[in-house]
Amino acid sequence: MGHTCLYIVTMILQREMIEITVPIQAFVALTTMYMSSSKLNAAVFEWDLDEYISTTTSLAIDMGFEMIIFAFVVAYIKRIFPQISSMRILCGVTSQHGVHILVVTISTWIVNLMFQYTYSGIDMTLGFEWLQCGGRSDFSNVSSYSTTFLGGYRWEKVYDSNGTNSTCSWL
Repeated sequence: MGHTCLYIVTMILQREMIEITVPIQAFVALTTMYMSSSKLNAAVFEWDLDEYISTTTSLAIDMGFEMIIFAFVVAYIKRIFPQISSMRILCGVTSQHGVHILVVTISTWIVNLMFQYTYSGIDMTLGFEWLQCGGRSDFSNVSSYSTTFLGGYRWEKVYDSNGTNSTCSWL
């Protein structure tokens, strides 16, 4: 067996390991934010218990599927390359690069959570009061109402002078 095969197996195992740890990290972060009851975090401040349970259930289902996929990958690697021990590879990668993986993970979560913090200047509700939708596709008619992003190039006018909602498109 060549170095290329070992390299590919190592990359596949690392990817599957990360795919299992990300839902765990998201669960810890979302639970911490939800339990802190902070109104400054735009990600969870409007959640009720049902939304929290729905989100954590989705994360648990994702983690379960990822664990099943990981088990299949390990079994398949064992079938193709019986001389390779998947656990030894993962232990070796973790012992050699565990600190780097931890630093990158923590840094990524800090930046992600910083963006969701109200005072960092990002509106995670996607209700941009500075973007005016005056009924024209080029948004050149500036008036006194805000819009909400619907997806793609579509924005919903939150209110207008008549108190009605309408949908505008960029294009």
